[in-house]
Amino acid sequence: MYDAPFDPRQAGELVDLGDGQVELRFERRLNHPLEKVWAAISIPERIAAWFCEMSFEPRPGARIDQTFHHAGGVKGSGKVLRFEPPTLFEWAWDGDAEAGEHDSVVTWRLEPDGDGARIILTHRTPDRGRAHEYGHGWHVHLDGLEQALEGGRFVYPLPNDQEVTDHYRRAFA
Repeated sequence: MYDAPFDPRQAGELVDLGDGQVELRFERRLNHPLEKVWAAISIPERIAAWFCEMSFEPRPGARIDQTFHHAGGVKGSGKVLRFEPPTLFEWAWDGDAEAGEHDSVVTWRLEPDGDGARIILTHRTPDRGRAHEYGHGWHVHLDGLEQALEGGRFVYPLPNDQEVTDHYRRAFA
C-alpha cells in the first residue's frame, strides 16, 4: 500500500484559461523509462492498476469506456482524440450531466528525462466548482501510477487521502 505523506511539491496547479475554462496541470518526474510509463498510461490492463478499468482502441475517434471500481463502480465514457506513442495520449471525457458535470479533455504528455520520464497531465474543464475534486482525484491517481510502476497496485483510499483533499479544497477555493 502506498503510504507516503502528502508532498505539496507534487501537487497540481489550477490555471484560468478564460471563457469559463480552467486547466489542472500536474508535472512529475518518474524514475522509470519513458516506454514503461507510456505502457502504464496507454495499455488498458496497465491503466487498471492505478486509475480505472478502461477499454478503447488506440486510435483517434475510438470510444473509451471506464469503470471506477474503487468508487463503487461509477461508469464513464469518452473518445480518443490523439494517440501518438510514446509521448501523447489525449481523450475527451464525457461529463455526467445528471451529476452536473461538463465534458472535459485530459492530455498526457511524456518526455524523456535522463534515465526516467517526465509526465505532464492536463485536464481542461469548465467545471471550476469541481476543480478541487478533480485535483484530488488526479493527485491520488498519479500517486497510484507511481505505485503501479514500482509493481504495486492502487488501493483507495490512500492513507494520506484527507490531507490531499484538504490541500485541494484550500488551494482551489
